[in-house]
Amino acid sequence: RSYFSTMTTMKKASSIVPEYKDGERMSADEYEMITRKCFVVESILNERMGYIPKKITENLLINYEARCQDPYNDKLMTIKKPEIEKERGVSYKLSR
Repeated sequence: RSYFSTMTTMKKASSIVPEYKDGERMSADEYEMITRKCFVVESILNERMGYIPKKITENLLINYEARCQDPYNDKLMTIKKPEIEKERGVSYKLSR
């Protein structure tokens, strides 16, 4: 938000004082760089979490990293057949 306000302030100032044109270009480039970085972070979170949080804070990123590094998540998922289907002899194989 502050990058956007800096960019708009520099744009207004450069329209009045021509010496601020370099500052306007620099603030616009900085705003574009920050916007691109935010887009990359949002894309990564959307891919991994399945949604983009309303507000991306440092606390959210730290908690997400802690959950990713939790040793509980390193276990492979095993899928077992329910006991009832084993008793009935139901087979999941496709017959031809």
